[in-house]
Amino acid sequence: MKVKVTQEDIRRGSEGMVGGCPISQAMTRQLDQLTLVDYDVVAWGNQHYLSSPEMRKFVQDFDAGLPVEPFEIETDNLEKTVLTIERAGVRGSIALIRRRAQRLYWTMLVSLGLSVLVFLIVALVSSNL
Repeated sequence: MKVKVTQEDIRRGSEGMVGGCPISQAMTRQLDQLTLVDYDVVAWGNQHYLSSPEMRKFVQDFDAGLPVEPFEIETDNLEKTVLTIERAGVRGSIALIRRRAQRLYWTMLVSLGLSVLVFLIVALVSSNL
């Protein structure tokens, strides 16, 4: 089956979220089953498949905040696998931790920037009174 990842899927996607990435949203909608997509593994129902190189590149770019384009996935071409700690757990966990740390860093940086901005506005308004 061909699954189309649309521009709308990309727009609504969430970085670093296995259930919120554009590929996951497109597959969940078109397969009518919750689909989870990580860098290495795609899972729906009780089946697990290895992500294609094209899917891995898309996830990597999307999670890094780089521009990505709509594309199609042929689910019949995905290689079925047995999900194991060795295959997905360690590598996937390290990638997930790295993505979450990057997101936390940017969240903290934006929060700090907003705090400084509010402080400056309050100081400016107070000095004019």
